[in-house]
Amino acid sequence: MAKVGPMRQNHRMKIESWLQIGAPDSTSPELEAAWSTLLRELPDEPPSVAFADRVMLRVAGLRAPARDLPPRLRWALAACVVLMGVSCLALPALLLAFPLPVSDFIDMFAGLVKAGAVWAATGLAMWRFLANVAQTTAVVLATPQAAAFLAGIALLSAAALRLLFELTRQDRRIDATAR
Repeated sequence: MAKVGPMRQNHRMKIESWLQIGAPDSTSPELEAAWSTLLRELPDEPPSVAFADRVMLRVAGLRAPARDLPPRLRWALAACVVLMGVSCLALPALLLAFPLPVSDFIDMFAGLVKAGAVWAATGLAMWRFLANVAQTTAVVLATPQAAAFLAGIALLSAAALRLLFELTRQDRRIDATAR
């Protein structure tokens, strides 16, 4: 174990005395006062420059392998970039030389956009209807009579469920013994 300097030993003794007061077990005002005193007595020490350098070297060591790609992968990536550039330059010339029936594709795309818009409009209309129903229901349920009615329904449902449970308990016992 490394030798602890006198300043660090003093800090250690202060922390141990704080723990002996009962730090993990209580949240008394005396404990808070001891904690505050301890924090005031500890010096405000920034990390050393050597520590920051070690951290940066460690991070650089971890990041370096991520940047080092194998030569085959580098060539493949470069070929993809070159192919994309050439296709951007050659595609207009190819479309002029060999015209494609693009109108069918445009018509199909427009039909898909129209169908999507109709679907979205239908969905929005449904949500608007549900919002209106919810708003009307909220206004009605805000009255004490409606709240009492709903509470009555909930109690009646709970009583019916309990009665059903009691009625089927005997049948469950018979089935369990038959197995």
